[in-house]
Amino acid sequence: VKNAILARQLDVLYNSYLENQIEPELLKKIVDLGTKIEKNFSTFRGTIRGKKVTDNEIKEILKTQTNSRKRKRAWLASKQVGAVVADDIVQLVKLRNQAARKLGFDNYHTLSLATAEQDVKELDRIFEELYELTNEPFAKLKADLDSILADKYDVAVTELMPWHYHDPFFQETPMVYDLDLDAYYEDKDIKELATKFYAGIGLPVESILANSDLYEREGKNPHAFCTDIDREGDVRILCNIKNNEYWMEVTLHE
Repeated sequence: VKNAILARQLDVLYNSYLENQIEPELLKKIVDLGTKIEKNFSTFRGTIRGKKVTDNEIKEILKTQTNSRKRKRAWLASKQVGAVVADDIVQLVKLRNQAARKLGFDNYHTLSLATAEQDVKELDRIFEELYELTNEPFAKLKADLDSILADKYDVAVTELMPWHYHDPFFQETPMVYDLDLDAYYEDKDIKELATKFYAGIGLPVESILANSDLYEREGKNPHAFCTDIDREGDVRILCNIKNNEYWMEVTLHE
């Protein structure tokens, strides 16, 4: 194929369809099990002393509670879903690896990188370089952070546990500094702010937000994502909005 655009289109199509080029029976097992895991993960709610709690409630406890025992209960509640999906995830890994080997790859991880046009060795090299560049400054900042948290919870630095941080996965910086960004959103409409922001840069999002699922309810996926419903431009987002900085950031992101 000499036409550059056509050649690129063929590459994209090939990568998009490659991982599904296996026998229908195996593909069905993978799809069905993946769907089951997604459903169980999305609809699960952890419990604290027998009471169901949402992800937002858990995060609020970890953000504001100073009692270590209560923090531990909340953190453990955030991990309860693991027992519900663990066995199925292990089985799905085996099925995906089986499919990848049939397509000539060592495992599903390698297949996924290849179809995303990523080179395994190059990706490993980048992460090793990032580690070398960031490990020392991260360790210093982490030590400063741990000192502040230890004082706040009246424990030794060596006694700090995962539940002493403000995010269940340590993905957000704990609120230990003077600036409280949540205060700016307490009495604001996150949806309205997002609409105004995107209008300001020439991107109207009213139709997207009008058709989206934005707030918490029972049995709903507790996280957030963006999807093109019909692959023809019917873009919608799923969120679980609360009036805080986290959900402002997530809504803008999605």
